[in-house]
Amino acid sequence: MIMLMGPRGSGKSTLIKKLAGEDGFEAGGKAYDGAVPSVKHTTGVNLAGYTPASGGRIVLREIGSSVFPLWTNFLDEPSSEKIIFMMDGSNRLQVAAACCQFLSVLSSDKIGDRKVALVVSKSDYPGAMSAAQIMDAMHFDTLAASMDESRYPAVFAISVVNNSGLSQLQQWMELR
Repeated sequence: MIMLMGPRGSGKSTLIKKLAGEDGFEAGGKAYDGAVPSVKHTTGVNLAGYTPASGGRIVLREIGSSVFPLWTNFLDEPSSEKIIFMMDGSNRLQVAAACCQFLSVLSSDKIGDRKVALVVSKSDYPGAMSAAQIMDAMHFDTLAASMDESRYPAVFAISVVNNSGLSQLQQWMELR
């Protein structure tokens, strides 16, 4: 199981629907008509799964932004293998707060040896910050100097509209 969390509007539910082929999306991150179907914000927790091209089943536990402060409670289950933190690269007003949330996740002892990924969504939007710009904004290079290398997050910039970055994220999700 993979925990998926981040601020409201960062694209968590949209990513799940894209991977699962729901609501106008084709399964596996394939191209569709270009219009992103509307998605309701998740209140609470949402469990969803999809079958990757390589087979098997991946289950995502989406932690809605309203319950983000309780995210560590969901780590009690040993089946939570990885953590994905999403932030909207096009919402510059939200980036600072999202960076603080992400750093609180990354610095928590509760994540243990779980792999962590930072996913910057909406990378296709005009004026969106790149993953590198966001890492610079949070002074990650300074933080990394005092971190154990095993805690370094994987970083992905994605778009569900043009599919950029999705295959790399899916490969990371499928790794054991």
